[in-house]
Amino acid sequence: MRWTLGIMLFALSCASASTTASDAGTDLSAGVCDQKDLYAACSTQCGMSICIVGSASCSPANEWVCDCSRVTPCGPDMRVSD
Repeated sequence: MRWTLGIMLFALSCASASTTASDAGTDLSAGVCDQKDLYAACSTQCGMSICIVGSASCSPANEWVCDCSRVTPCGPDMRVSD
């Protein structure tokens, strides 16, 4: 019984979905960027008001780098996603 419990605990402690931090396609592992700045940074980089960010990464300089081909601009009925 103790062996079974020990093996189960070991297996559960080793199981992991991912070792890389991410949020909806956003890589958070490179630097330490503030999530609150994501939409403003992408809006500035892409030259339009962005409501959906499909892909962005945090640079080693702790700045957001957005893929402007994978963003959605804000429309009349949209607001910035959380």
